[in-house]
Amino acid sequence: MSNVVNEIEIEKMPFIRPEGHHCTISSHIFDCLTFGSGRLEDNGCWEHGCPECARAHEQQFPKCGPCWPHTDADLRAMGLLKDGE
Repeated sequence: MSNVVNEIEIEKMPFIRPEGHHCTISSHIFDCLTFGSGRLEDNGCWEHGCPECARAHEQQFPKCGPCWPHTDADLRAMGLLKDGE
């Protein structure tokens, strides 16, 4: 079962973006939410990804699971990237 909510549920979420951010939310082909602006790729990734909004959403809605994009620091914190990689 997917952790990702459907588009109707996304629109109902009272997501509070970091100050100064106006990113858009979409869903990725690998069942995660994506945050960013610009052109939306076919796979659900944004031309200009916004890790700040992604982390804010994860904190506000942990049941939705990890969101894209991830910085190297994010990946290290999740144990998906080792120091020096």
